[in-house]
Amino acid sequence: MDATLASRARAEGRQAHCQDPEEAMNPLELAAAFVEDSQQIQSFESLIWKFQITLERLGFRYYACGSHVDPLHADRALMLLNYPREWVQTYSERQLHRIDPVFLRAEHAFQPFHWKTEDFLRNASRAQQNMLREAHRFGLSQGFTIPVHAPVHAGRLRGSCTLIPDAAAMSSHHYLGAQLIASALFAHAVRLKRLNPIPQHVPALTPRQLQCLQLLANGNKEPRIAQHLGLSINTVHRHLEEARLRLNVDSRAQLLLQACMRNLISTTQPKCAPMNH
Repeated sequence: MDATLASRARAEGRQAHCQDPEEAMNPLELAAAFVEDSQQIQSFESLIWKFQITLERLGFRYYACGSHVDPLHADRALMLLNYPREWVQTYSERQLHRIDPVFLRAEHAFQPFHWKTEDFLRNASRAQQNMLREAHRFGLSQGFTIPVHAPVHAGRLRGSCTLIPDAAAMSSHHYLGAQLIASALFAHAVRLKRLNPIPQHVPALTPRQLQCLQLLANGNKEPRIAQHLGLSINTVHRHLEEARLRLNVDSRAQLLLQACMRNLISTTQPKCAPMNH
């Protein structure tokens, strides 16, 4: 989002909050007004301006809404955010979108989730936990993420809208209002930008790594995989370990789970074919 537009929206939001505090305390009415107004908005910039004003009146400081891509190299993907500039730069340089636990969960979830929940934190790898701690230093904590799986022409836009509240404690009505606003934002942003489906990022595994991974998913152990592919057991083990590292997971079970979730392997393929001798 353009810095001038963001500053203008923040100023408008603070002014509106001061002038009409009762309206600012009614999150569902605010959300309903945004949904209605967004249907009439004819420019992408006006939509984002209205979105940020409404969020600030709801009590949310930061947002990141869009496809799960590098925020500084989004190309034609939808990516709207007002996170601190230094964090966005760090995030982009280190390609953290590839391991972002928020993105990974949102891609396969249909219900909104809070970052502070035990199941979200428990499933994060060491690298992902370090990333969340770094984000906390920039004021990005207590996040609330709304997965978005929106139809776009011939495909679907897979993304999310993450909101960072000003206060740790907010009512359920505030979060319900945020969901309504996020849904409307995506629907009309797609309309105004005339977006095409954005390919989901797929980690670059080698053909041999994918072969070993598929055979592992079919229930084969390393000796059988080695026999089938004409490789040594040590070579098969190395391919699987390299795949695990590339997907940034800690165990073989997590490796298979991530590979299935990212459509890198199939769970319906047959087991090893008989060997030709």
